[in-house]
Amino acid sequence: ASIPGLSLDASQIYVAFNDHIMAFSTNDGSIVWNKPVPLDTFGLSYAIVVDNADRVLVTTNRSILNRGSVHAFSKSGDLLWTNSHFAMVAGPPVLNSEGNIVALSQNNKKVFVLNPENGSIVASSTLSVTPDQFSAVDKNNTIYIRFTGDAVNPAYGVAAINPAGVLWRFDLSATRPRGGMALGANSTLYFADENTVFALGD
Repeated sequence: ASIPGLSLDASQIYVAFNDHIMAFSTNDGSIVWNKPVPLDTFGLSYAIVVDNADRVLVTTNRSILNRGSVHAFSKSGDLLWTNSHFAMVAGPPVLNSEGNIVALSQNNKKVFVLNPENGSIVASSTLSVTPDQFSAVDKNNTIYIRFTGDAVNPAYGVAAINPAGVLWRFDLSATRPRGGMALGANSTLYFADENTVFALGD
């Protein structure tokens, strides 16, 4: 199951399972709705994201087909839209300061910014690193990502990006980032590997 998401009025909690998403009442735990996630999905994202219009956002992947998708549901469980433009989505979506959706495509090293109303692509760019599972966005819409090594550059680490590309990167020599990331009020980035907590800032 995914990390839950909460509706804006805190009346419903959302959880994604292998092939469906469910809404539960926070008052008594009863099931409000249970919906299948469309397409031939392999697995759902680690977390549910609820935007400022109460849309419920979830990502899916199908590794055999090299396909990833972002889906939006209404608070009442209606499927609003699906965007299947991605070659494997790296983790759950995040929201920037304008309310747009930021989605990372792992296999083709791209970052996409989506319109939350209809899922259309507002901006995209190809990255020089391969995004991993988690990301965060600061008030200036700088996107912070974990990245994985590849044949050209085997290092793991974190990077700051925007739709134009990579702004900076921090390589880890012998380990890889684990878990999520947190941003402080001054955009200090906190993350950890197996043994160490890092704080990166100006």
